[in-house]
Amino acid sequence: MPKLNKRFVESRPKGEKAAVFFDEKLSGFGLRVMPSGKRFYFVQYRTAPKRGGRSRWFTIGQHGTVTAAGARKAAHKILDKVRDGDDPAGKRREDRDAKTVNELLDRYIAEHVDKRNRPNTRAEVKRLVERHIRPELGRHKVAAVTRQDIARLHHKLAATPRQANYVLAVCSKAFCLAEQWGMRPEESSPCRRIERNPENARERFLSADELARLGAMLRLAETEGLPWKPRKQPDPRRTVYPRVITGAIELLLFTGCQLSEVVNLSKRARLRGRNNHARRNQVEPAPGDHHELAGSASAEKP
Repeated sequence: MPKLNKRFVESRPKGEKAAVFFDEKLSGFGLRVMPSGKRFYFVQYRTAPKRGGRSRWFTIGQHGTVTAAGARKAAHKILDKVRDGDDPAGKRREDRDAKTVNELLDRYIAEHVDKRNRPNTRAEVKRLVERHIRPELGRHKVAAVTRQDIARLHHKLAATPRQANYVLAVCSKAFCLAEQWGMRPEESSPCRRIERNPENARERFLSADELARLGAMLRLAETEGLPWKPRKQPDPRRTVYPRVITGAIELLLFTGCQLSEVVNLSKRARLRGRNNHARRNQVEPAPGDHHELAGSASAEKP
């Protein structure tokens, strides 16, 4: 067997079939000359019995990109890992076949978001995924995403702190599921210990004068109608709004419900005067007022 040095490697002619040469000193270190004339350094070894004792072929690189001396040093390191029980070729294959964040997000949406979240939540999660998470992390391997990657994404959205926190929450759930699905080791989520942005509660109460003007405007909308917003020329036309619309606005005012809760209100709904999902105190209406509004709104709802 020859010694694989620069002179020997470059003197090997190409043939009709690939030719393989092993080094005389370093067992397992070899050269493969392809019919095209390209020359590749490799290491052939057998895995430890606990890994099945399989024969592996690990390509180091092409001659010209890698020198003979550099390939020999790399072969020493690879064989040292093999003696320690590692499987470099198997690990390279696992890394190549590992799932990307895009694939994780596809499964997260299909198996979790679409099945367990409400329609509004589904729409918002998908929007955040497409607009922020995929562009930043989509091509990364799931197992390779670090806390620094997530922190960088979170910091990039600092101008919108609540949205940044929502993106962090979506990432946290997706990577938690990645652990359950075997894409990452247990307790390895890159979202752990990333500090959320402080969120200031935003609330404002209408003054008595504002309430009076709002009530007058709602009555006008029901009777004479509201004028069209002029674009270029004044427009005398008006739109009369049905009671279901003005009643819905009053329900929002009296109860503090979310808009979707009022829009989807059914005839059987019974409001309690306080939104059970809200975190802040709401306006407590006079007894019966909101039930009458709920009945009229539900009756007129198409």
